[in-house]
Amino acid sequence: MLWASFRYKNDEKCKNYSKYEDNPISAYEAAKALIESDEEDLPLMSIDIITFTIAVLLRDFRDTLDSDQYIYCKNTILELGFGLLQNSSSSLFDHDVKAVIMSEISNMAEQSTNDVEWTNPSIILLAYMLDYRKQIENNMIYPLSGLWKKDRDLSFKLIIIFSKLIASYDGNDVVAFVDSNKEDIAALLSVDEYSLESIDFTKLDYNTKLYMNAILDCQDTSVLNFVITIGKQFWEKLFHDNYDDKFHRISVLESEYKKWLAEYLLNINNDSRRKLVQALMLLVRFNQEFNRLLSDIVSAEDVNPRYDAFWNLWTLMQDYFFQEYEKNVDNYKNVNTVVHIGYGYEDVLATYLLYNPFWKENVTQWHSLKQQNNSFYIVAANRLGYNPTTLFAISQVLNTVGKTTFTETGIDWISDIITNKPHLYAKSLPDNTLYYIEEYIFSYVNNHIDSFQTNIPIKRKAVKILDFLISKGSTMGFLLKEELI
Repeated sequence: MLWASFRYKNDEKCKNYSKYEDNPISAYEAAKALIESDEEDLPLMSIDIITFTIAVLLRDFRDTLDSDQYIYCKNTILELGFGLLQNSSSSLFDHDVKAVIMSEISNMAEQSTNDVEWTNPSIILLAYMLDYRKQIENNMIYPLSGLWKKDRDLSFKLIIIFSKLIASYDGNDVVAFVDSNKEDIAALLSVDEYSLESIDFTKLDYNTKLYMNAILDCQDTSVLNFVITIGKQFWEKLFHDNYDDKFHRISVLESEYKKWLAEYLLNINNDSRRKLVQALMLLVRFNQEFNRLLSDIVSAEDVNPRYDAFWNLWTLMQDYFFQEYEKNVDNYKNVNTVVHIGYGYEDVLATYLLYNPFWKENVTQWHSLKQQNNSFYIVAANRLGYNPTTLFAISQVLNTVGKTTFTETGIDWISDIITNKPHLYAKSLPDNTLYYIEEYIFSYVNNHIDSFQTNIPIKRKAVKILDFLISKGSTMGFLLKEELI
């Protein structure tokens, strides 16, 4: 039933299905017929149809359903949710369907209901949290994502109850675990007030701490102290290159946490961001794991622009990049040391300067890179120029996301680096550096050829860059200089 899928996703195409759009009860009857069919194991497509149809009816047509129809829809979603917890059924549900089911169960959850029964939405949410290791194998789902806005207090309560139970769960059969601990769970549910500060981290392993953080609301500034406190428990391990214990680390969970942290860093206010960055940067290393966090931040900003927050975050990190650079500046000045993009500080620095091999093809600008950010690259050229990575990264930016914005000013960045860091003439450069410089300067010269006769300073900068390319064996640089002279 494409109507339900389109409508749940707020797609206007749902209006093409007037049979259901004008009479949603007919969709209810069709879904009910599927549910009550003689088929013992419903095919995947039928489960998708049932899930989206029932979810749309509960979300958009609650007042259209009579009491019996509403209860039927509610019980159907709860049964589907219960099925998520059973190994025999889990493989039948794809990621989107799971997300819909958990969202609707979250909408049903109420703090006043403390019964430890599988008809209680809160119990299904709690069980899903407890079984997170098994559920992550079939793509990460956030069981509380729909609950935060509806009932923040209940969300916190479930997290705290989870923290008190998870150490005693062996990871095998969550349904049996809940059934055998009903009294304890009921007692925990009956407590009216809980605080995140009451969580005993000593009873939680590395993965559980990551998971507990990743299911928090990424827009809630009030949990900042908790995020910092629990982060200090695992940041050093997360942003470490030693994988001797990788068997015990869930890479998917680590990846999801970084995506959560990226969103949180962009969502919180400037003062909170400053506190979080100060705590975080003391425990990270400039390695592949930290680079993935930076990439996630850029991706998050690409999807949902928060310009001021993004550049506030980049500014807060700047001094840490300078400090790390200074530790190795002698190596950068040494013409015999070779710099490779792909790991370590060089990889992180390139991403920080907004180099990205995955920018869309033919992209020439980015909504979060504006003319006022020119100073960012001027500072980078002056403070980080001994490292060939800086020349590499900004040259790529001038051919991709910064091409439109910085065509006129980019020549200053490159010429300043080449002029003030002459060791680069003899030093090996990262792959494609010359290509990016050639592409930029070829376009620049062709666009300014008529003005070079009157604008001598700019012409000198262009010639300086071409001389640098020629020293590196660039045929294009030689031919272009001949034309220019």
